[in-house]
Amino acid sequence: MNLARLQQEFQNWLVNASDDSAALLGNHVAGLAVYQNNYRAQLVGCLEGAFPNLRQWLGDEAFLAACITHIDRHPPHAWTLDVYPAGLQKTLYEVFPDNPDVHELAWIEWSLSEAFVAADAAPLRMEALASVDWDTARLQLAPSLRSHALTT
Repeated sequence: MNLARLQQEFQNWLVNASDDSAALLGNHVAGLAVYQNNYRAQLVGCLEGAFPNLRQWLGDEAFLAACITHIDRHPPHAWTLDVYPAGLQKTLYEVFPDNPDVHELAWIEWSLSEAFVAADAAPLRMEALASVDWDTARLQLAPSLRSHALTT
């Protein structure tokens, strides 16, 4: 088995606990389970870090259940875990369909997270400030601004 295939089978094991993948990896299920547990714990930690207020609002048990549902349905798809929490909102609509407060709190927390890492707007140069007509000047909102109609 080449390295690319080994990595693919290991990923299949981590995400799905595939028996076929376990067999190809040497069928050491107990040892593989350690890796899977660490993988899932890191994903839960990633979601906890992105949504601390949501976790407090829901309580540890309900938040963990939502995280596990999300992890089972949506494995990471990017090279960095920074974007993994973005999909939790969709899962929350499925897990808590009648709780707009949960949806809105998750939206607020994720929007704040995105704002912290968003690209800055280009600053005005000093020369440009000197020629501004302050009577007609208009402010522009930051490119990372997000707005959302709230219901709660």
